[in-house]
Amino acid sequence: MPLSPDSPDLSSASLVQSVRAALQQHPSQKGARLILTGFMGCGKSTLGRKLAQTLGLPFLDTDKQIEKETHQRIPDIFSLYGEEHFREVERQVLELCLQQPQAVVATGGGALVEQTNLDLALQAGWVIYIDMPPEQLLERVLFSPKDRPLIDVPNPEDVFFQRFEERLPFYQQAHVSVETAGLRPEQAVDVLLRGLLAYFNSQQGAV
Repeated sequence: MPLSPDSPDLSSASLVQSVRAALQQHPSQKGARLILTGFMGCGKSTLGRKLAQTLGLPFLDTDKQIEKETHQRIPDIFSLYGEEHFREVERQVLELCLQQPQAVVATGGGALVEQTNLDLALQAGWVIYIDMPPEQLLERVLFSPKDRPLIDVPNPEDVFFQRFEERLPFYQQAHVSVETAGLRPEQAVDVLLRGLLAYFNSQQGAV
């Protein structure tokens, strides 16, 4: 009988062990590929790195991989070549990352809002949506030192909320959705693991 992710006596060690076992035993060919998606500011890179450490998996960040492959900062790519060129580079890097047999992959906020890219990710691994209220995301982004080319405009709030609404239907196609508002990274990873385990258990029950 599968462990319940809501069980109060499910320790952190048991939770990690259960998720590892579920990834290894699942009959699909996805392997242990966990792909994080969500809007800018939701913490995909931070949570992805901690999740990878917890599960003992390699960690890949598509934005970092783009800068590594192109030898350019993402804001400079946008400035010099435009968003269309950036999205093509992003697609190529995403394909390379998803060829890894085991990895936690943190994607850029717009990487999986092209249906072809999203379908690729859904087929290659387990897509997890990091869900946070847009108002909290905006506060994080506006006070972050990180360059955000898409909202480097005269009316950033209007553009921010418009982009969020446009992207939400893509995010909602993820295998697993977890709410992380108000949680420390360690707590968010725990919630994420429980969400994954609940998903795998529900699949078992549906067979």
